Amino acid sequence: MAIASNARIEKVFPALLILATLFFSTYRITESPPVWYDEGFYNQAALNWMRTGEQGLQIAPEVFASASNSTVGFPLIYPVSVVFKYFGAGVLQARAVMVFFIVALVLLSYVFTRRMFGARFAMLASMLLATFPVLYGNGKSMLGEVPGLFFFLLFLLALSRIEKNNFNGTLQYLFAGLFAGLCVATKPIFLLVLPAVCATLFFQRKSIAFHWKQIGLAVVAFFVPIFVWLVTQFKASDSVAQIISYYANPYEVTDLTSVIFGNITRFVTELSPLYALCFFLVWAVSMYIRARVIKKNISVTESIAIIFSLLVFVFYLRTPGWYRYFFPAVVMSIVYAPYAIYTVVSYFKMRTGRFVGMGAMTITASIILIVSALHLYQLGFDSWVAEHYDADKTATLTRYFEVYNPSTSFFIYDVPEVVLFLPSDNYYQYIQPHKEKAIGKEEIQKIYEGAVDEIIITATAYKEKKDGFTLYKEKDRVDAYIILEKNSGK
Repeated sequence: MAIASNARIEKVFPALLILATLFFSTYRITESPPVWYDEGFYNQAALNWMRTGEQGLQIAPEVFASASNSTVGFPLIYPVSVVFKYFGAGVLQARAVMVFFIVALVLLSYVFTRRMFGARFAMLASMLLATFPVLYGNGKSMLGEVPGLFFFLLFLLALSRIEKNNFNGTLQYLFAGLFAGLCVATKPIFLLVLPAVCATLFFQRKSIAFHWKQIGLAVVAFFVPIFVWLVTQFKASDSVAQIISYYANPYEVTDLTSVIFGNITRFVTELSPLYALCFFLVWAVSMYIRARVIKKNISVTESIAIIFSLLVFVFYLRTPGWYRYFFPAVVMSIVYAPYAIYTVVSYFKMRTGRFVGMGAMTITASIILIVSALHLYQLGFDSWVAEHYDADKTATLTRYFEVYNPSTSFFIYDVPEVVLFLPSDNYYQYIQPHKEKAIGKEEIQKIYEGAVDEIIITATAYKEKKDGFTLYKEKDRVDAYIILEKNSGK
């Protein structure tokens, strides 16, 4: 079935795209996916900045740890803080900001792909992305990947305009630098933009017209959000060596060889990495066909995009294997997928003489429609978000804590996601995001002294460390958490 690229369809499609994305991103927005550990970090950062101007995590009343432990920066934290200030703090308010970024990213993918390849490919790419269940699994929670991708695509869009204007355009250089800086400040994984840009400039230097004044303007614009990020994210007391070590190896992996080997095997043994690899390989093969076989120039914009995506996959290999860490590369592969598939199909038809009765565009559209249908099935029945459509974690925690007296003091024991539900900021906190990384360790003494009214902890952690809570007894079980209160007379 061919897609008719007429004015009416092109006019209606963006509206349908927005409506569909709005539905998927707002359905059961506060419960699916459930509020979780990492999201709790960033919710707290936004909440603290709104209340006190501090972006770090509170470890005791009016005492804050450095925000250097957070990997999401001000381009997301500050908008959520503003929403908290004017509409109240809660899961719904934080995720409303994420809905904006999801819809904006999908719509931008349409605009970008249309500019690069035309309306038919834009409709296919944005449809594929809008039905991608992982977009909502990662995007509805307050995390940095989707906002970072939004700014990254804006950077690529500005870059494509520079390129099509023979590398001229002062305003576009300004925008390119600014958006590149914003994506890096949003999530450090986008620091990989820098080697991607440098590698592209080196390998394609003969086809690029270097206008140094405009490039200098882009560099200055890039460092404006980077400067704001450094000022807001780090304190003078933060060790530069520790910061570099944390960002280079956030999970403090020691046996790097086995971790890398295990992650490589996932690309052929597990569905999500295999899906990601297939889309990326089709993209890479299509670029090879265009560059080496058809002898067509590859744009600087696409070169930066694919090198960035490749580096994301490479850096994923050093992590514990969570799929979220190659998510930006998958999204970029999806954006380029329709044109990549079309290129490969066209070349295959030309070389083999097969599928004479079907056009390359028809085959491409059929493949995209089939994959989108599979996406929709997963989105409805078999994905991270689908598993929690019937969940009530947010509602349960809200009901439980809304009746508390604000004077009640709490100790938050490694459950940062619970803070958003507390009746006040009268709490102490200990967090251990990684085996060798602990925040607020010095505050544990408050438990041994019986200095807080109640402790909130997971059932698993309580079972493992029960001997450390002798002054407290179990009061309630709420969702996955145990509420401890002081023993009588203590």
